[in-house]
Amino acid sequence: MYFDALVKQIEREFPNKRFVVKPHDFSISVPPKAKGFGAIEIQDDCDEFIIFIGNFTHVHFSCNDTSLSKQQQADSAASEVIDFLTDLFADKIVFWGSAEKGGGFYYPEFSSAENEEKNGFGQAHYPANKRNSFSLKIL
Repeated sequence: MYFDALVKQIEREFPNKRFVVKPHDFSISVPPKAKGFGAIEIQDDCDEFIIFIGNFTHVHFSCNDTSLSKQQQADSAASEVIDFLTDLFADKIVFWGSAEKGGGFYYPEFSSAENEEKNGFGQAHYPANKRNSFSLKIL
C-alpha cells in the first residue's frame, strides 16, 4: 500500500526524473548525479519509508495519525517523501559525512535550532516547520 502510494506520487510529481522502480523489492532508486554522492534508495518498510541518501545517511518517514485510514497514512507519508525529494532536487539540503562518524544533513535556510544537532555527530533533525504529524529520525 505504501509503495503504490509513493510510486503514484513520484510519477505525478517528477515525470522527467529518472527513477528505477523495483516492485519485487518494494524499492525505488535515483541514480547519482555525482559519482561520490551515491544513489538515493527509497525502501518501503511496511508502515514507513526509509530513504538511504547516497553515502551519507538515511531518514525515516511515517504517519502516526491513527485517525486516518491505512491508505491515508500511506498517502501522507508518501507526500512527505515527495516534499523531501523536492527539496533535495532543488539543492536546498546540504549533506555531509565521513567514514569515521557517518553523516547527516541540514537546511542552510533554517536556524541552528531548527537544524538541531543530536547524538554528538551533528546529525540534523528535519526542521519542525518542514514536517506535519510524521515521525522522522536520522540514524
